[in-house]
Amino acid sequence: MDAIIVDLPQEIIKEAVLHLKEARKYDGNAGPFPLWREVRTTVLFAVTAIEAFMNKASAYYIQNSTNQDQTILDYLQEQERYVQNGNVITRQKLLSLETKVSEWTKIITGNNFDKCDSVWKTFREVKNFRNALVHYCPECPDLYNNANIAMAKKAILSAKNIMLRFYECSKWTVPLWLNAIYVDN
Repeated sequence: MDAIIVDLPQEIIKEAVLHLKEARKYDGNAGPFPLWREVRTTVLFAVTAIEAFMNKASAYYIQNSTNQDQTILDYLQEQERYVQNGNVITRQKLLSLETKVSEWTKIITGNNFDKCDSVWKTFREVKNFRNALVHYCPECPDLYNNANIAMAKKAILSAKNIMLRFYECSKWTVPLWLNAIYVDN
């Protein structure tokens, strides 16, 4: 069987857009549960697209890097090395998505990801909503009050804007698919 190469961030964000379209069908119809399901799925896919994008950027950077410090390469692969009983041990060291976006952008592009504007603030809002969905949150009894079309749109636009900001920092060419993401159609 031949290998099929896909651009995972692109595929994931397309799934988010698809679920937003489904959510619109249920907005105001059929009770809240189908709407909540589609909004939840949209948000999960949108945040996952950001992580897939950062992981892809990291892999590309590592593959094309020459003479880079091994500690930096390990960091970008979410690994940590240490010596134990004379042996070098490598273990996985998971990083937060915020760390990947801010710190990895600085390492890969040489530029800081601006955390003082609406792109970062919206990203944090969407990520926190996603975290409340995924990690049980007894302090969030009104969580589903925010599970609406506006939140789904915000999640997709946040993913798009995080990726665009990375491209802005990197000076890499923005792929056509990223500019083609719309949430109002």
